[in-house]
This record gives sequence, structure tokens and C-alpha cells, in this order.
Amino acid sequence: MQGKMEDTCLYPVFVRQGTSQQAAKVGYINRAGLVVIDPTFDDGTYFYDGIAAIRIKNKWGFIDSTGAIRIAPRLPNPGYFDSGVASVSIGGGYDYGVVDVSGRFVVPPKRQEIGRFSEGMAWFSPGVPEKHQNYGFLNQKGEVTVAPTFSRAASFSEGLAAVELNRKWGFIEESGAFCLEPTYLGVYNDRGNEVVAGASSFRQGLARVHVGNQYAYIDKKGKVQFQVEADLVLPFAGDRALIRSHGNFGFIDNMGNVKIDIQFSMAYDFSDAMSAVEVAKGSKKLWGIIDRNGKWLVEPRFLYALPPRSGLCFVETEETIGYVNATGEFVWEAPFVEYRAFGL
Repeated sequence: MQGKMEDTCLYPVFVRQGTSQQAAKVGYINRAGLVVIDPTFDDGTYFYDGIAAIRIKNKWGFIDSTGAIRIAPRLPNPGYFDSGVASVSIGGGYDYGVVDVSGRFVVPPKRQEIGRFSEGMAWFSPGVPEKHQNYGFLNQKGEVTVAPTFSRAASFSEGLAAVELNRKWGFIEESGAFCLEPTYLGVYNDRGNEVVAGASSFRQGLARVHVGNQYAYIDKKGKVQFQVEADLVLPFAGDRALIRSHGNFGFIDNMGNVKIDIQFSMAYDFSDAMSAVEVAKGSKKLWGIIDRNGKWLVEPRFLYALPPRSGLCFVETEETIGYVNATGEFVWEAPFVEYRAFGL
């Protein structure tokens, strides 16, 4: 998956222009629902590390939390800041570089792929992605700190990164040294050539791996803390992890106990003790919001919802879109537009 949310908690809003549901301008509200950056942009993302990507016509640039342009729109794609830098593509393909908040290229764009920064590091792969592509890591200065020797790599989290070597997963430190040797098998598709699930990043001191024919969570010493019988198991978000069994979703705690029954047709990770989940209501599937014990904070009544962020949840009704808080009150609501067409 992600970068950290910006600490001033600003949220993009989509304001319809005229009567078309496809025409909108993007601005930003604060947690109280007050517009703090006027809707003048053609697209915009959430804030990461104090910076949001915005689009004017067909070019992306960046603004700070006051709405001031920090990097003039000149890029074909958005980027996401962390540790003062962001990886960006200049041609819409695999020609990535790294920019700082002044717009200076710390790493000049060239034929390579660079992931999003996390904890001051990003995975990268030189050249054009192909069957036998290798991955390494660079820091926010653009220095290669880990040579590209791995067949796959995940972002750093809690000081470690999951990497695959010879079809087995292990965990490295920032120096590139293995903290946990590559001994864990990934889950592959039926043809055996694509990873369905490798090792996950560490969250709450636990990482998901595959042991035997079951998912398991290990600690940083490699000790299996518990195993989980499920079709899909995700990293922890707080003290809850999302699992899927027979097509439905529920949550376990960090002891491996099912804390919220497997009952939802769709669900998101917890954020600030809130999760948006989907359930069947008659012939419809509706979204609501639960707390960390599975109690309804907001009964299912929305046609769709996005993952909660810093106390607010973006939702869709039959005629409107907007943000609701943990009590289900709209702090901002507007006529429906096709928000899925926007970057977020």
C-alpha cells in the first residue's frame, strides 16, 4: 500500500460546475467542514507530509496547507510526499525521478520505477519493468542505500522492509542486511508466476507471512505469534487486522482472536477507531461505520464510502457526496459528482 496523512487534516471536496455530474472543481475543507482552500483546481489528492498534489488542466503540481503553489503544475501524474520528497513520473510511464518541496529534482528522471517514500526510503527498480526486474532502495537524498538485488520489495515500516529473494521472503534493515533471512514462501497464482500475497510490512510489531498452508503473524525476531485460517489476511491498522473468509470480511486483534465477526461484504482498515463496512440490507448493499468492537457508530445507509481518514469518512448517497463524522453528521455535503474520476 501508503504515505502518512497530513497533520492539519485537510480533505479534498468536489464542487459541481453547472449541471453535469462529470464537471467539478476541487478545493479543501478542514475537519469542521469549513472551506479553507477554494475549489479552483481540476483535480487534487489528500495531503501527505504537508503537501497535496493538484491538477490544473492536464498538468500536476503541488500546494501546501495554505493553498499556496509549492511546485508549479508541470507533471503528467501526481506524487505523494514523505520525508520532504516525492517520487514522480515525467512521462506517464516508467521514467521516474525524485523531487523535493522546492521542485528540485533530487534524482533526475530516467528509465526506472520508484515507489512512494516511507520512513525516508523508497524501493526502486532500474530500467524498464520486465520479467526479471530487480529492486533495491534509495534514500531521500537519492543515494542508493540497498543495491537492486531483490525480485520484489515492499516499503519500509517500523525500520524493516519485506523483500523477496529466490522466491522466498525475508526482512531487511535500512542497511540492506537481513534481520530475518528469506525463509517465508509467498502465495502465488495458479500458474505460479505472480505473487498473490508476499510478506507484509510490520505494523504494531507484527508482519504477515505464509507458513505451511496458513497465514501467520510473526514478531521482529521471526517468532510465529499466531496463525489465521482465512482466504486473505492484511497488515494491522492499530490493533485490528482485516481478514477475509469465504468472501466476507471481519477483524482480528493482535492476539489472533476474531474481534469483529466475519460478516461484511466489504470493509476497510481502521483509522482513528473507525472503519467503513458494507452489509446487505434487503436487495441493497449499504455502507456504515463501526467502532473497533464492531458496534455501529453510523448505521448502514450510504451507497458507498471511502476509507475513513482522521475522523471523517467520505460517503455517497443517491443525490449527494460529502464527509460525515463518527456520529454520521455531515460536516460537508454537496450535489453528486463522479468523484471516482478524480485522483484523491
